[in-house]
Amino acid sequence: MSEENNSAALLENEWYLVRDSGELPETAFHASLHYLTSHSDGPHLQLDAAQRRSLFYAAAQRFEEIILRDLDFIARKSPAVRGVGRAIINCQRFFIFCRRQKEESFFASSVCEKLRPALADFLYAAEKEQRVVVNCSEEEIRNFAARLGATLPANVAKVFIFSR
Repeated sequence: MSEENNSAALLENEWYLVRDSGELPETAFHASLHYLTSHSDGPHLQLDAAQRRSLFYAAAQRFEEIILRDLDFIARKSPAVRGVGRAIINCQRFFIFCRRQKEESFFASSVCEKLRPALADFLYAAEKEQRVVVNCSEEEIRNFAARLGATLPANVAKVFIFSR
């Protein structure tokens, strides 16, 4: 196998490790960069911008998946789903990660486009419940919606009526 093919295979392996990293995609992203470029047992690759960006996108996809999972109202009873409160925390982490990687525009365009309808669907379904289903405050939801550029339903306060 040529050195170029070997480098591509190593990068691909790390891409999958980041993409399927569990709950900490930013940590996996940095671990992969460290392994590929400077770890004593690593291959000491010189990653170009496109290669580095591919690892960023793997982490971004995992972040999106985690947040969307936690905004999935139907799946809320699954032990893996942590609710809208956790989605808010992970969204904040994702935003900070994008800012550190100088990818704020990616967050503002791609990420918000995907999360806005998920939040709206969650709140629409939550309005119909007769028990508490939202594990955050109304203020946190309002701030989250503002970050995403989402419009909240006029009667969003109804979602919180059982938690007061």
